[in-house]
Amino acid sequence: YPERGGATRAIADIGSHWCDLVQHVTGERITEVFADLKTVYPVRKVLTGENGQETYKEVPVHTEDCGIVMIHMEGGAQGVFTVSQVSAGRKNKL
Repeated sequence: YPERGGATRAIADIGSHWCDLVQHVTGERITEVFADLKTVYPVRKVLTGENGQETYKEVPVHTEDCGIVMIHMEGGAQGVFTVSQVSAGRKNKL
């Protein structure tokens, strides 16, 4: 729902914390970014059932599920990170 959270999802939700962390650890600011964003599942099923009924409705997705981001730091370092809300794995594992 971009009207609630804005035009980006995975990068704003996960990537913003990664950027804060790397800037805090290095003591340097990120000066440039280049991102490749993708919506893997353009339609999602949302549970709408009541009273024990499992019914779903399809909802279009207008924000990205994942992104690959290249960065430049003010001291000249370069880096890349990937964020995803559709990959299997452990939550909040940096």
